[in-house]
Amino acid sequence: MVSVIVPVYNGEKYIRDCLQSLLTQTLQNFELIVVDDASTDRSGEICAAMATTDSRIRLVQLQENSGAGMARNRGMETAIGRFLTFVDGDDVVEPEYLKTLYAQAILHNADVVSGGSQEYRLQKDGSYLLYDLVRLTDSVWIMPENVLLRIEAMLENRTNVASWGKLYRRELIEKYQLHFDDMPNFEDCLFNFLCLYYAKRYVFISATDYHYHVREQSLSRGQDLSKIKQYWLSGIKTLLACEQWMAGMELFQQNPELKQRIKAYFFGIFLKRHMLPVSKCYSLEQINQEIGPYCQEYFKEQQDFVMLLLDYCVMQQYQLKDEEE
Repeated sequence: MVSVIVPVYNGEKYIRDCLQSLLTQTLQNFELIVVDDASTDRSGEICAAMATTDSRIRLVQLQENSGAGMARNRGMETAIGRFLTFVDGDDVVEPEYLKTLYAQAILHNADVVSGGSQEYRLQKDGSYLLYDLVRLTDSVWIMPENVLLRIEAMLENRTNVASWGKLYRRELIEKYQLHFDDMPNFEDCLFNFLCLYYAKRYVFISATDYHYHVREQSLSRGQDLSKIKQYWLSGIKTLLACEQWMAGMELFQQNPELKQRIKAYFFGIFLKRHMLPVSKCYSLEQINQEIGPYCQEYFKEQQDFVMLLLDYCVMQQYQLKDEEE
């Protein structure tokens, strides 16, 4: 059985389409665990109503808003399937999504199967622009067992650290006590890095059956300067957690340069996801005023280098604006 875990928070506009796309899967043997993260809109009501019409839906309602990571953790505690997959509450999947991932997991005895996706990005006129997010030239790629080669593939951006679009063997997660960190952003980065590290067999497939939507909430996140502290602290927590884990691993004790490259990789994700959007709307001086103290506290002697990276983000935005004009 496959356990599908769907965290939802104030997603009344999209959750019905999301769940309906899962209920029409060609793979029949699955349970659908919907975790309502204390929504204040009609999300919980919609999910409860749909649960009365299909016994595969199991609704878990949290009393306090905890974030997507903690909602996924609660879903994993509830799950009984041999495999787990996560679907965001505002995304949809094709009918063959579960069947394709499950078939590849069984065929290759995989601990993790990662598929491609299609990204739908909202445009100013209300339409969506479609991107195919596929990292393969072949239909299937089995990652090497050598963990150093796997990490190199990650550092070369041949993998991703998103939790959606993947199928995980529950035994892997339980054996190494893997979980999502309690933070509002980047909660899936370390989780998926550890899955890549510990999995005996990690398989990529080219199928793009997951439809990831970048909606107005995501596009407007850089317009609120007050949230930059939240993003920055989440990024720092991820780096600290990664450092703590690597400190106890012989591989990274013997390869300090690799440890630094991994930290740089996660920091790069942070810049791309959040600093670039923020830099579209605010000057470097404004950004520095908000996060300068955190740079000094965590990065210490590297603070000047970090600020140069942020300056680069701002300059990139100016260059893009000039090209558009």
